Amino acid sequence: MHKQIISTLAEQFKANSWTRKDLIQELFSNNEIKASYPNEIRRATIVGKLANEVLTQVGVNELCKILAIGDIKYFDKMESEWQDIV
Repeated sequence: MHKQIISTLAEQFKANSWTRKDLIQELFSNNEIKASYPNEIRRATIVGKLANEVLTQVGVNELCKILAIGDIKYFDKMESEWQDIV
């Protein structure tokens, strides 16, 4: 499934002069992805992975950063506050 989505979107990206925003919107609106990943956090992670694979395939160097809860990193003195929130 993923290989087909990646190749189709790579072609559309090139043909329509898409931006990263266009690509991400298309991935989030994809019904096949919605059905396969009903959990929003997991879907966001998959969308980020697929978007980056498409961007790499079309030669875009600036990849997407889509964070899931497990991806949060703590920052210096804010670490204790962030730990409480998370």
